[in-house]
Amino acid sequence: GSEAQKTNRILIDCIDEQNEQTAKGITHKAIQVAYQQRARVISQFLDAEIGNGGKAIVFTNTKNDADSLCNGGDLNIKAKCLHGDIAQD
Repeated sequence: GSEAQKTNRILIDCIDEQNEQTAKGITHKAIQVAYQQRARVISQFLDAEIGNGGKAIVFTNTKNDADSLCNGGDLNIKAKCLHGDIAQD
């Protein structure tokens, strides 16, 4: 990323010292990208980070976004959609 992105990063620690920390071997990453470039950036990122045969979970804001990524043909990786029907207050 750009120098501005590197210097403007903040850490939000919602777990602190609680027991619900991420399991060992699990890494969380967040990338801000233009909507039109998301499939290309996700494909490149996952290829660089986990390579062929690795596994990742990509979260989207909506089911439509997930379907668009999985079924749009723009991802250069094997992908499946998983929808969670969770009530939102």
